[in-house]
Amino acid sequence: MFGARFDLRKADVKRCFVIRLSENAMPCVPADKPARRPFSDPAGIPIAFKIAGGLRGEGYKVREPKQGKGCEAFFACYLRTFRVNVVVGIERTPPALLCDITTWPSWPFWRRTLPSDINEWRALCSIMHQVISKQLTPDMLLWLTHEEADEFWEKQRTS
Repeated sequence: MFGARFDLRKADVKRCFVIRLSENAMPCVPADKPARRPFSDPAGIPIAFKIAGGLRGEGYKVREPKQGKGCEAFFACYLRTFRVNVVVGIERTPPALLCDITTWPSWPFWRRTLPSDINEWRALCSIMHQVISKQLTPDMLLWLTHEEADEFWEKQRTS
């Protein structure tokens, strides 16, 4: 009756982006005003707005970016039969910002995942890659699978 359960980790989708931006390109927390909470870097929302605006320009239905819980910014992009969540995380390493932008799909529990859904998600990530490179003009842009992103961040922590 039910198909095999979809495993997000086994979906070979390049769904993560790591970008490096000049610290001067984005707002920063003034030294005399510490962040209100751990995930409140002021650069998160403008980065998410630029990505969301670029996706809207490509014809996607995108929800307004907001500060998330446990991340700097969050928004959702609605595709034909499901949505893709987009999360922005930031690590300040002066003189630059390292941003982790991750996507993952969300389907209603009663709906099976189809190969066409995965292809739609891949297409969205491809458009996001173009949008990020045009809208944010990063110093570095990596487009990675989840496993590759995990390896990248592990190397960052150990170096």
